[in-house]
Amino acid sequence: MAHQIDCGDLIIDAVLTDMGRKKLIRGDLEITAFALGDDEIDYSTYNRVSCTDDFTNITDTPTLEAYGNGPVNIQYGLISLPRDDFLYIPKIHTNQLITSAVKKYNGRYYLAINEETVYKIKSDIGVDYILQNDKSIYKYVLLESGMDFPSTAVIPKNFRAKKSYILNYGLYDKYYYVHCDRRFIDDILISDPNGEFKNTKSNKLINTIQPLVATKQVNLNSYVENYSVFRAPAVDNQIYRFHERMNELLYTSINGPRSSLLALNFSCDQKLITDASSSPDSRFVRFGTTNASPFPTNTKYDYIDTIVMVEGTVTKSEIKIPIRIIRYRSG
Repeated sequence: MAHQIDCGDLIIDAVLTDMGRKKLIRGDLEITAFALGDDEIDYSTYNRVSCTDDFTNITDTPTLEAYGNGPVNIQYGLISLPRDDFLYIPKIHTNQLITSAVKKYNGRYYLAINEETVYKIKSDIGVDYILQNDKSIYKYVLLESGMDFPSTAVIPKNFRAKKSYILNYGLYDKYYYVHCDRRFIDDILISDPNGEFKNTKSNKLINTIQPLVATKQVNLNSYVENYSVFRAPAVDNQIYRFHERMNELLYTSINGPRSSLLALNFSCDQKLITDASSSPDSRFVRFGTTNASPFPTNTKYDYIDTIVMVEGTVTKSEIKIPIRIIRYRSG
C-alpha cells in the first residue's frame, strides 16, 4: 500500500507498515523523522579509472521497492557529519593480538556454554580459542575502531593524529550498538567503560577493561528479524606510537589513528545450557548441528551458528562477528 501526500511541490510516497496503515485509518499518521539509505546501490559498478565524473553507472542502478514489514530497516544508512573535507572514516576491526582476546578458529569464535565444554575444547584446540558463556573474567572478543592504512603508509599514530583525523571531525564512536539473536543470546557483557587500554612510553600495555560488566537492552528495532539491540559504552583506545623505534602494533590491529574499543562476551538462553548427560535443547536440532566433530578429533559436539553485529553510533561503521554456540556431547 502506498501513501501519498501532496504538499504543494513536495510529494511523499511511502510504503506503510501494519502500524502505519492503522494510524492512516484513524487519521493520526504524522511523519516526525526520516532516515536515508543506499542499500540498493552497488558501488562496485563505478569505474574509478574513468575520466568522466557523471556517476552514470551508479545512478542507473535499479532502485528496490521499499519493504512493508516492520523488522526490516535500513542497513546502510546515510549519515550527516559536521564537515565535508575528510577522506577516511574509522572502521571496526577485530583484535586477536593480546593474551585476553579470543582468537578465531576456522573463521569463527567458539562460545562454550559450560565448564564441561570448555575443558573439552581446551583439550581439542587450546584455550586461546574459547569464549565461556556469561564469564566476566575470561577471554573476550576485542573490537577496535580506527583508520587502518597499509604498512607502507607514513602517517602519525599519536594523540595529535587522533585529534586531527578523528576527534576534530566528529568521528569518535563513544557508544556502539550490538545486535544479537534473542533466540539464543539473552544478554551481553562489555568492557568496563571506566577501564583503560593504553601503552606507556616504554611500550608496556596497561589493560584494565576487565572484569566485563552488564549493559542494558535498548528499545530499538534491529534491522534483522529476531534480533535485540544493546547499547554499549566504549573504552578510549590510547595505544600510541610515542617514537619511531616503538612497535605499538604488538597491541593493536589498526595501523593508523585509533578511536575507541569494545570487549564483548555473551550470556546464552538458560535452556541451551545443559551438560552431556541431558538431551540438547530443541534449538540445536532446529537451527544447528548435533553430534558432530568440528575439530580434528573424535569429540562430538552440538552447536548453533549465529552472527552478532556491532555498529558505531556516530560513524555507522559495522562489523559482523560469527559466533558458534557449542556444547559437549560425547567422546
